[in-house]
Amino acid sequence: MTHAFKLIRLLSLFLISLPLNIAANEWTAEQEEVLAFQIHCQSTQNADEWMECFHDDFNGLGMNLGPMPTNKNDRRNLDSANRATFARELILLKPLSIYVNGNFAIVNYVVQQQQTNKKTGEETIQVSRWMDVLLKDNGKWSWISDHGVDGP
Repeated sequence: MTHAFKLIRLLSLFLISLPLNIAANEWTAEQEEVLAFQIHCQSTQNADEWMECFHDDFNGLGMNLGPMPTNKNDRRNLDSANRATFARELILLKPLSIYVNGNFAIVNYVVQQQQTNKKTGEETIQVSRWMDVLLKDNGKWSWISDHGVDGP
């Protein structure tokens, strides 16, 4: 019964995402601009560039952690501690939907990253789904809020 349930769930996810995959092949110029921002921010290895992806008023939930720190200094400290332990490399960022309305955008996507523990050398693949809310302020996109969960 459990195996059948997992198979039905997997098939349902595939069928739900099929229209999104088809529609995702035809992005507008605005959507492509937002996607380029997302790919840049998710793939950068530079901590300062990463921090510049966050709006000063960012307030997000992060991934399975509850509310994220709301100021850049606290986010920088959290990021520094994480970077001291793990190295990450973007493998895939697959947008499911990109909605742009003026200076706001909502991006739903799946991201796959390779994570290497710097102490043990253990490598793992992390797959997560995200919904990011972006604000274009002074001609520059930045994250104003987000929420992520483990799994595809």
